[in-house]
Amino acid sequence: MIEMTKDTPKLPPAAHLKMSGIYCRPLEMSDAPYFYVWVNDQDLRLYFDRYLVELIQEEEDWIKNLSKRKHQNQVWMICLEDGTRVGSMGLHSIDLKNGTATNGAMFGNKDCHNKGIGEKAKHLILNHAFNVLNLRQIYSCVLSFNLRSIRYSEKCGYKEVARLPNHVKVGDLFFDHVTLMVTRENWLPIWEKFRREHQIESFEEMLARTMKPRIAE
Repeated sequence: MIEMTKDTPKLPPAAHLKMSGIYCRPLEMSDAPYFYVWVNDQDLRLYFDRYLVELIQEEEDWIKNLSKRKHQNQVWMICLEDGTRVGSMGLHSIDLKNGTATNGAMFGNKDCHNKGIGEKAKHLILNHAFNVLNLRQIYSCVLSFNLRSIRYSEKCGYKEVARLPNHVKVGDLFFDHVTLMVTRENWLPIWEKFRREHQIESFEEMLARTMKPRIAE
C-alpha cells in the first residue's frame, strides 16, 4: 500500500467513465460515510427499498468486498467535475455467458436531483455494458411510485417487461415491483444521438487522438 503524505502529489480522479459535467469512478473507502448517510436518510431510503438501520461498518465491508466480486458486480461513484459525489450506479449479477446484468442506482445527493445526471450516468454505464462487456440486455427493477427513475430509464431505451402488483409494502401502502429491460439493439440509436449531442468521443476518435504522433517541442 502506498502511504500518502502531505508532500505526495495529488492524484487526479480515477475517471473510469466520463463526459462533460460528470465522471464515474470506482468506489473508495472514503465513500462509506456517504452511503451510511444516504441509506439511513428518511427521505431517501424508501426509494432504495431499505427499512432496517444500517451501520457504517456494513458500508465499509460492502465496499471492501467489491474487489472479490468485480466480475459479477461493478459499481461506480458518480461525481461532478469538481469531485462532488452525486450517488452510485452499478451493474450487478453480470452473466457473461448469457450476456445479461441488472442495473441499479442510488442518488443520495439531494442537491443534484432533477438535473439530468441519472440519464448521463446510465448512458455511460450502458456503453460500458454493451460495448465493453459485450452484454445483450440489461434489467432494472423499480418500485412503481419512483417515477423519476422510470422516466430517465425510459429515456435510455428501457421498456417495462414485468410487473408484480402490490408486491412491496412502504408505510401503510403496497406498491408494484416493476422490471424494465433495455437491449443493445434498442439502445444503440439512442446512444448515438446522445453521444453526438454531448460530444462524447467514439472509440475510433479516442484511438485517433491517443495514437496521433507526438511532435517534439
